[in-house]
Amino acid sequence: GKIYLAKGESYNAIREFETVLKLEPNYYQAHIKLGFIFLNLGDKGKSFEHFNAALKINPNDKTIIELLKKIKN
Repeated sequence: GKIYLAKGESYNAIREFETVLKLEPNYYQAHIKLGFIFLNLGDKGKSFEHFNAALKINPNDKTIIELLKKIKN
């Protein structure tokens, strides 16, 4: 997923990160990456979903807390 992301291939990156999450649903970095990809694509709903999942894994991540607040508004 990271390689596709670096090449600007968002949809291929999404597919790869989603595959990772099927195998490892609590993989924090995959949720973070997907949150940013969807945010950049303008899909606030999916972005919120992945950032929220990341926050459940790491509830003390202040950056994610702030991002979630911004997305909700």
